[in-house]
Amino acid sequence: MVEVGDEINFTISGNNKKYIGKVYAIEPKIDPVTRTLQIRALCSNTGREILPGSFASVELVLKKIENAILVPSEALIPDIQGQKVFVYRNGIATPQQVETGIRTDENVQLTSGVSEGDTIITSGMLQLRPGAPVKISGFE
Repeated sequence: MVEVGDEINFTISGNNKKYIGKVYAIEPKIDPVTRTLQIRALCSNTGREILPGSFASVELVLKKIENAILVPSEALIPDIQGQKVFVYRNGIATPQQVETGIRTDENVQLTSGVSEGDTIITSGMLQLRPGAPVKISGFE
């Protein structure tokens, strides 16, 4: 999935500025112990802000999904039939089975089961039951 010419974004420790580089070399195999892939990228350093040996946090975007529906990870509830979320409909909490896609540490992509405009309940999950009345606070 990684190709020469792909763009990386990175930040340097102690500096919040985002830098952009381009991949120019890829290690042909993944390390089985660390499950990492080594790549090399070039970035312009005309201002000499990037010093040799600096620690960098690197982000490599493998794929962009337009119009993806993302919900916080804590909104997803494991169920015997798969995964579900609670949707707010007419003041009632309604469970809805969903299919998931890509996951990060904070968000989960929903590929089916909900649509744009649905209100997903993301807090108070332990008190929710199907058909329970819900009052939403914090909206202005």
